[in-house]
Amino acid sequence: MRSAATDPGTGRYSPTQQFEVPVGLARIERRLAGRAIDAWLAAGGEAADGFEANSLFVSDPAGRPTIVHAGRAIRATFGLEPGMALDGPGLAAEARAACDLIALRPEPVPFEATIAGPGRACILTRGVALPLGRDIEIVQVIVSWREVLNRAATARLRRELGEALRSTRIPGLRDPFLP
Repeated sequence: MRSAATDPGTGRYSPTQQFEVPVGLARIERRLAGRAIDAWLAAGGEAADGFEANSLFVSDPAGRPTIVHAGRAIRATFGLEPGMALDGPGLAAEARAACDLIALRPEPVPFEATIAGPGRACILTRGVALPLGRDIEIVQVIVSWREVLNRAATARLRRELGEALRSTRIPGLRDPFLP
């Protein structure tokens, strides 16, 4: 692996000067999408194993993409089920866009999106779509996500916490949410 360094003469960053990273300092990928790409490469372009709960398998990526398999975590969080066409909003739209790109150029397609979740949640997603096989009849979409409160729910929570702190009347306790 090669990386940029600082110029020893000036001490400034120099993208042209290169150095070798020692083998013992090999980078370990922590993100799910990065690990999925590594597993896909190790499998020779076939399905990445170990990501079943967070995977969608989509058929006909160049035509009418349809879900063949949806992992249990995907079904529970996003409501996507086998047999559904990827023509809805949210994760379905992101997966459809990734399938369109794979149809044009068969290589992994990473994506990030913010999706409106159920109730007051906002879902931050990060994923990768992987073309499977030589003919690319199936695409594996692997997704990780985090749910966060939207602005209105966050403001309401702050108000409720502030009121609770004020009602306790502990001497010397200051409301952390006041400006």
